Amino acid sequence: MRKRVEVSNVLLVPILLMLVSVARAEDASPVAPAQVNIAPTDVSSSISAPIPTQPGTVVTPDTEILKRSPKIDGVIEDGEWDTYYTYTSSDWNVTTFVDWDSAHLYVGAESNKPIDLLAVLDANADGWFHGEENYEFKVTRTDNGSFNLAVCRYDSRNTKSPTAAPVSAAETAMVVMRNSVSQDRYMMELSIPALLIRGFRLTPERKIGFQVAVKSSTDESGWMPTSQLGEVKQCTLVTKKFATLKPLEIGFDLRDSVVARGEDLVGRFHLTNGGTETVDVRHFVIAGEGKAGDYLSSYKIRIEPLPPKKHLAHDVRTLIPADMPVGSWVIGAEVSSGDGRLGAALVSFDVVDPFNAELRLPAGDVRADVKDVTFGIAITNNCRRTLRGTAKISLPIGWELWRNMSSREFLVSGRSTTTVMFKAKPPLGELGTVPVKAEVVSDGEVKVLEGNITIVNP
Repeated sequence: MRKRVEVSNVLLVPILLMLVSVARAEDASPVAPAQVNIAPTDVSSSISAPIPTQPGTVVTPDTEILKRSPKIDGVIEDGEWDTYYTYTSSDWNVTTFVDWDSAHLYVGAESNKPIDLLAVLDANADGWFHGEENYEFKVTRTDNGSFNLAVCRYDSRNTKSPTAAPVSAAETAMVVMRNSVSQDRYMMELSIPALLIRGFRLTPERKIGFQVAVKSSTDESGWMPTSQLGEVKQCTLVTKKFATLKPLEIGFDLRDSVVARGEDLVGRFHLTNGGTETVDVRHFVIAGEGKAGDYLSSYKIRIEPLPPKKHLAHDVRTLIPADMPVGSWVIGAEVSSGDGRLGAALVSFDVVDPFNAELRLPAGDVRADVKDVTFGIAITNNCRRTLRGTAKISLPIGWELWRNMSSREFLVSGRSTTTVMFKAKPPLGELGTVPVKAEVVSDGEVKVLEGNITIVNP
C-alpha cells in the first residue's frame, strides 16, 4: 500500500518560534514538481467525530471532499485521489478515496485483500429515507472472479417502510466501475454522474450525506466501518483546504476558477503572522499538487522569518499546457521552517478547452416545400483573449448553400459566444433523414459536430 505524507503529522509536533529579523521575498528558484498533501487536523473545524462502527473499529473520515477529477481506469495512482479514510486491522489494510467535479462524484478503494465496496448517498443531506435522493452503490465479487454493480434507490415518498428499488439498466449503465489487481493491491474506482439523481447539482459548499463501507469477507455483516445504511456522515464539497500552525495564517486565491488550455493560471498566495512573536518561516513552495505536478511549473520562494503582524503576498502565474487534460485539478502551497512544515493550502481549478462548439439545427421536422433551411454553429470562447477561426458545414449532394458558402471565418471576443449561420436549399423531392456535419477550427484545435434533420411532406 502506498502511503501519502500528511501535514497533520507535522502539526502535532511542537515548534520553537525564534525572534529574528524582518521577512522579505529573497528569490524565486525553480524546483522539481512537488506534491503538496493536506489532511484534516486539530487546527481545522473539519474534524469529524468517529462514526458508529463495527466493534473494535475506529475510523475518522475526511468530511471535506475536495474537487478533483481522477482518471477512472481501475488503477489508483499516487496523487490522483484524496483520502476519505484509512483502516488497518491485523493483516488487512484498506484506504478509501472520494472526490468530485461539476459532473461526477468519484469513489475509490485500495486494499491488500479482495474487497466488496458499498457507497451510500443522501444527496440532499436531509436524512436517510427522506425523499427520493437516497442511493446505494454496491460492488460485490462473484464466484467467477468478476464484479457485480448494483445501484438502488430508496424512495420514502408515501411509504412508512422504504425498501431498496433497483434503478433501470440504463441508469445503472451511467455509473462507471473499473477495477484491477497488481500483486497485493486490489483497486476499485467508481464514477457516479450527478445526472443520475434528479435535481442534484455538484457545487462548492454543498452538503451531502455520504458513507463508504468495505468488506473482505463474504458475510453481509462484515461491512466496515458500519453495516447500517442510514449511518451516513454529513460531508461538504469544497474547492479549498488549509492547515497551519497558529499563529500563521495562509490564503490562496485564484483569479479564475476555470482556465482554458494555453492560458495562464493566475493567483495570489498570502502569508500572515497573526501572533506576537516572530515565526521562523524559511520558504514556501508553489506547485501543481498530485498529478497536476506533471503539467504545472513549480518554484520555491525563500524568505526571512516573519515578524509579528507581518503580511506577505506573492503573485502566482503558471501556464496551462495544451496537453493538460480537461477536468478538475489542484494547485498547492507548502510553508516550511528550518524544522519542518508549518502549513499547506490546496486550491482546485478547472481546465477546459479553448472553445466549445454546438450545432444548432431546426427544431422539429422540416417541410419539403421550404425555400431554404437555416443552420447555426454556436462557438463559445473560454479564453480571456479573442479567438479567430473557421466554421465549415457539410450537407449531402444536391443541397445548395447560399452563395456556395460552405465555410465562414469568425471572430469571438474573450469569454463570449458567437453564432455562425448558414443557409441551404434542399433538393426537390428530398425526404427523410438528412445528416449534417460541421467542423470548427481555432487555436490549433478542431471540433467536429454531427446531427440530423428530418424532411417531411407538407
